[in-house]
Amino acid sequence: MVVDSQGVVYVSDRATGTITSIASDRSTAVVARGLERPIGLAFDLEGRLLVAEERAGRVVRLETDGTRTPLVSGVKQPRWLDVGEDGTLFIAARRLTRGTDPEPDDESAEPEVILSRDPTGALTLFADGFRGLRAVVAGDRVLYAAAAGRRGEVRDDGVVYRIPILPDGHAGVPTPLGPLDSFKNPVALAQDRLGALFLTTRELNLHEDRTRRAIAKLHQDGHVSSFADGLDQPQGLAFDAAGNLYIADGVSPGRVLRFRAPPAPELSPLPAVTNEPSIQVRGITQPQARVDSRIDGRDTLFTTQGDPGGQFALTIPLAPNTENTLEVFATARGGEGLTGPPAEVTVRHDDVPPETAITGGPGSPTSESTARFTFTGTDDVTPPDTLRFAWRLDSQPFSAFSSEASAAFTDLADGAHTFEVVAQDQAGNVDPTPATRMFTASRFQVTLVEPAPGATVLAGLRLVRGAVAAGGREIGVTVNGVAAAVHGNTFAAFVPVSAATTNLQIVTTTAAGTTASQEVPVTVASAPDSPFVFLASPWSGVAPLTVSFTLLGVSAPATVEADFDGNGRVDYTGQRLEGQVFTYAQPGLYFPLVAVTDAQGQRTTVPAVIQVFDRAVLDTLLKAKWASMKDALRRGDIPQALTHVAVRSRTRYQQAFTTLIPDLPTVDSILSDLTFIRVRGLETIFEMNRTDAAILKSFEVRFQVDSDGLWRLRSF
Repeated sequence: MVVDSQGVVYVSDRATGTITSIASDRSTAVVARGLERPIGLAFDLEGRLLVAEERAGRVVRLETDGTRTPLVSGVKQPRWLDVGEDGTLFIAARRLTRGTDPEPDDESAEPEVILSRDPTGALTLFADGFRGLRAVVAGDRVLYAAAAGRRGEVRDDGVVYRIPILPDGHAGVPTPLGPLDSFKNPVALAQDRLGALFLTTRELNLHEDRTRRAIAKLHQDGHVSSFADGLDQPQGLAFDAAGNLYIADGVSPGRVLRFRAPPAPELSPLPAVTNEPSIQVRGITQPQARVDSRIDGRDTLFTTQGDPGGQFALTIPLAPNTENTLEVFATARGGEGLTGPPAEVTVRHDDVPPETAITGGPGSPTSESTARFTFTGTDDVTPPDTLRFAWRLDSQPFSAFSSEASAAFTDLADGAHTFEVVAQDQAGNVDPTPATRMFTASRFQVTLVEPAPGATVLAGLRLVRGAVAAGGREIGVTVNGVAAAVHGNTFAAFVPVSAATTNLQIVTTTAAGTTASQEVPVTVASAPDSPFVFLASPWSGVAPLTVSFTLLGVSAPATVEADFDGNGRVDYTGQRLEGQVFTYAQPGLYFPLVAVTDAQGQRTTVPAVIQVFDRAVLDTLLKAKWASMKDALRRGDIPQALTHVAVRSRTRYQQAFTTLIPDLPTVDSILSDLTFIRVRGLETIFEMNRTDAAILKSFEVRFQVDSDGLWRLRSF
């Protein structure tokens, strides 16, 4: 008997010469008549029914139109059939040729050889030397045969042989399976989906337990167990696609019995993708069933036992970085029963992390206090639109992963910032190298007045001036490392430039230490050194400030014109500038300009910078720095106190502050209040009075414009 892919059972009747089909609704129909002792049935790879006619010595194929096509003829007593995975037809027969001896009507003369017909139609002897050869089953590059034994061996009443199918199609050496004397007179043979063999036997001997007319299960490890007994006369066996077992029992008229296999296990949900090397499969099946799993149809099985409630858990190693198709089978009665259809699930293993890319963000520097970044990623498994992202700003902890592909920030502090983002794929892999974007936020917007961006300037000491939107805060400005004079939103500095100078780098620094930079391109042309030196004394001070001017290098006859306040109007004309004074009544930055016209009419201009401070504003600013330093010392925060000390003086005062640690809580008795004295160049001088041992002492306290353009303490 055989079962087709639709579950229709086909049974041969040797006595009546017919083939009968039994549908799933139990209706029957005779599909072939007039056959000469039909016994073995099989399906070819196209699903067509093959029949072994023992008396006729042939194997025929039943066509869909009802005709019969002979495949093999002239064979002595062909009985059992099966078809291998490559389409080879295996036939258990008495001999390859019929000979002249008559065919017995009973089963006294049994097959002794196995024939093979390859897909080209060539018929050859595959294996011989058997006694009482009965059923054959083709497995994975192996053929199983049930027989009474082999000629020349100790007489047995029942053996199942395993015969390797060699690459050239020939037979390897047959080896017996299972213990000797376990069963007698095996008739039919069928293999389940996990490779176990079921056979019908007239007598089964297991551990002194003898049963008759039984179905035995021959396991992969070679042990034999009883599946069913007490049958009438077990004959043919066959499995359907669901793992149900059918048996033809009795003689004509007989019966066909069906033993039901357990259903596929119900699996708990599994991730579609994982980066774990193994996965735990949980589910429920028949109580006490054995549970087996395999990957991609491989031979290796992973096995566990279900509990009395049918619950199970099975850990399965995964093939790395590929799809793993898991099949999970349930075998009833703890492995002694039938194996049902598999529950199938595909799990993709992936331990390759994604790559992250930033696709958008603010320019640098940016004048905005807000910023928005967009980003994406690539992965070999996870589509970009299902990647998840985590980000951070300035070494803060990363955010939780989410599907958002953008991040927005508000209230950005002025200064340099670093944005980092990482992608996470469906398996949980995280990009180990975050995508990074550095940018500077600066609301100190710099506008260069002189020279204009991209302008060509002459080599030498050149005036650079511009405006910076400081928002009323204290700010230091440097141009190519030269500290600039700053008043309100205006800055100016004399900067040396040469042919190697391609940019003017303007750096702004706040009192909190936040910096921002901007580069302005310039082109420098070579030029002879100017013969003129324009001197102002003093060039800085508090308002009102009276300044005396001198111009060196003027040769007679020449005309000198001076615009002392830089308003575009000439304040003085003469041949020499010595002795000329000008009073600046208001605080600010002024840009005096002198023009010299020589006897040949050549005109040369020379600028200067005058910085006039508002005494009250400067006094308040510097006294606040003095107070902030003392506050830091009072609480023992020496590093913070040193931020108010000029860079070149910090080492000396760090040692002094450290020595004074026991006295820092009472620092006011050491560092008293200040009194403004004067401004001289880049320094402002204060007086500090303190009484020590009834003696009034006076100390000079000096502030200076530091290298970053901010006022700091130089000495005290």
